[in-house]
Amino acid sequence: MEKVFYELVIEGHVPVIKGFIFGLLEGSKRTGTVIVSRENNIKTETLGEVFMEWTHLHESLCHVVIEEDFLNVIKNGLEKTFHVLKLKLKEVRKIKKASFHFQYEVYAKKYGEEIKNIFKELPSQLKTSPDYQPKEESDTECTDIGSLASCHGYTLKAHGSVEGPIDVLLFFYKKIQEFELIKENSIALHFEN
Repeated sequence: MEKVFYELVIEGHVPVIKGFIFGLLEGSKRTGTVIVSRENNIKTETLGEVFMEWTHLHESLCHVVIEEDFLNVIKNGLEKTFHVLKLKLKEVRKIKKASFHFQYEVYAKKYGEEIKNIFKELPSQLKTSPDYQPKEESDTECTDIGSLASCHGYTLKAHGSVEGPIDVLLFFYKKIQEFELIKENSIALHFEN
């Protein structure tokens, strides 16, 4: 069964929020997925949130992705400790899926094969967008000429997006971050209405 995830938006200092959540889960002997969005390149802030932080109209907002099993424990813990920690739950949103856009352009067959294999080994819960159509070209004239800067004997280009459950997607996202030739955008969360 696929796990259900929620995004919590909590107002307060990030180290206090992290300490509270991880301490609460450790104290209750629970294990599972907790993802701090800022630390995992997950897009969170709206322009309004950024403006309010710049003008210090409120403390910083921390976006945290948690498993559904932790939702009530964390909500109750925040309510019971508000007078001490001053952490305020601003929003709770159920996550439908997550996605990110990527692109690459490679000029060596060795790296092209590595990148093609990464996307061939895509976990079954994830899918690429229909616009992901790698274009591979070989130019024998360039290999015969030698090393001219504007001529490449091999080219592999593609762009597209990957979507799926946040926990599986994040693992794949970190895997492709290891390849400098793949340029990936921030992860976007998509919420249920």
